[in-house]
Amino acid sequence: MSTIRSIVIKTLSDVFDSIDSLELVKLLQGLSLAINQAGSYMRETGTIVSKYIDSYNHKWKKLMKDQNYFTLRESADRSVLTT
Repeated sequence: MSTIRSIVIKTLSDVFDSIDSLELVKLLQGLSLAINQAGSYMRETGTIVSKYIDSYNHKWKKLMKDQNYFTLRESADRSVLTT
């Protein structure tokens, strides 16, 4: 967990909110590439973590609806796909 914590602090330092950041790490299943992508996006757009999480969840639901069928289970690894 210390490696993930280091990645989060380094990647999300500009937009860091400890509670939301922990939620984001769980949502992204601790994948460093997904965390880096999210951090880069938030830094470039000025998006805060809570807004990013809301957008992520909204886009995931839209992606699943647009597919017209569920090729991925709801519990499937979706972090990089949605990010």
